[in-house]
Amino acid sequence: MDGTEGSAGQPGPAERSHRSSVSSVGAREVQLKPKHQPYKLGRQWPELLLRFTSAPDDDVAMDEPFLQFRRNVFFPKRRELQIHDEEVLRLLYEEAKGNVLAARYPCDVEDCEALGALVCRVQLGPYQPGRPAACDLREKLDSFLPAHLCKRGQSLFAALRGRGARAGPGEQGLLNAYRQVQEV
Repeated sequence: MDGTEGSAGQPGPAERSHRSSVSSVGAREVQLKPKHQPYKLGRQWPELLLRFTSAPDDDVAMDEPFLQFRRNVFFPKRRELQIHDEEVLRLLYEEAKGNVLAARYPCDVEDCEALGALVCRVQLGPYQPGRPAACDLREKLDSFLPAHLCKRGQSLFAALRGRGARAGPGEQGLLNAYRQVQEV
């Protein structure tokens, strides 16, 4: 190669750099349109990366595309409420749960506790008095609440007296919200 852009059928760095919207190498993302064929795009992935990105050849060789099911933020809520397909509902539930736990969806503490209580209901079944206690929820707290609400209220004095950690405000709010989840 003589180093000129576009030699040997491959675009040069200047030509690739302005089209860097296809790569999963960086923080960018490709959204498939209804006409796209995911299997075909997967097979063509290295060629697409070389054509539309400025990613180094080593990164292109190691990169693999993946599909992600995501909620369309412009999809009307009234139409979303009409969805009855259990698999689609499960995927939407998992996507929303992940976004709440990762604090990508802005929620106040009460909403986080209410949503966490629904996750408790799905994973643990209906609330039963005396079970689970706050100490039982504590083990899986990060699967019910965002990290900033999982701070445990451990006090050195209580631990030294053998009483262990007391429930933090997030734990207690989650437990209270879980008690209030009604059967549907």
